[in-house]
Formats: sequence, structure tokens, C-alpha cells
Amino acid sequence: MEATHKLYLLRHAKAGARDDSSKTDIDRPLTPKGVVQSTSISSFLVGRDITEIISSPYKRCIQTVEPLSLEASIEIVESHALGEETSSRELQSLLEYVLATANSTEQSSSIVLCTHGNVVPAIINALGLYSNDTILCAKGSLYEIDLVEKSISYREF
Repeated sequence: MEATHKLYLLRHAKAGARDDSSKTDIDRPLTPKGVVQSTSISSFLVGRDITEIISSPYKRCIQTVEPLSLEASIEIVESHALGEETSSRELQSLLEYVLATANSTEQSSSIVLCTHGNVVPAIINALGLYSNDTILCAKGSLYEIDLVEKSISYREF
């Protein structure tokens, strides 16, 4: 059986309203609906050969993947490359790491990335993939990207 290498690309779950008077938005938490979405996302991903969870350092992203982290006993690695203010260089470097990691093992592996609505399409485009659903990118949505088959599918929670 051939090994599979997947990237699960998440947009953070539903968060509270953005406070325009605040200089930083990094501490905005999930709403009760977002907490439910994060639990549903975890239930979907558990048992899918997750080897790494990498998240934007924003609170809403961390909270989105915390249930998975706890259930799968995998530490969340925070990366500014997944933050709203990321540069194309930072993002490209992270994607090179993801692809190198996938190509370095013959065992099936999956990496989870949790980020923001402005970063998701940039990642999909950088991977050379296109999805009619890319424009949707709802809060609490997930793109399942098969790095071997170069295929992509979308779901919302």
C-alpha cells in the first residue's frame, strides 16, 4: 500500500467580532459556535495519521486546533508564517518545510495548518492547486490536500 501525504489546511473557527479600536487582534477568542466547530474538526481529523499541527499564533487559531492537539497528543507549533501579516517569503519557507517533510518519509503522514482567510488562498495558489471552493473559505472550513495526487477537497464544519 502506497503512503499518503496530506495537508489539512484550516481557516480558524468562528471568532468574536473584530474590534476596530484595538491595535492588535491576536487575542480574539472563538465564539461558542467556534468552540463547537473546533470539536467537530478534531473529530474529523483524529485517526488520519496527523504527525504535526502548525498554527498561526493568534488565539482563535490556537483554540481551533487545541481539541485535536489534546486528543491526538500532538503539540501545537506556532508559526508567524501563518499569521494574518505573513510575508510571501515566510509562507514559501513554511510550505517548503511541509513538502520536504512529506517527501522525507515512506510512511503515511498528514500535517495540519491553521490560519486565516487571507492566507488560505495564498497557500493553495503557492501549491499550484486551484479549487472552485477556494473563494468560499468559511470560518471553520478545511481543505484536504493530497500532496501525492495533487488533489484538493473542501468541507465546512
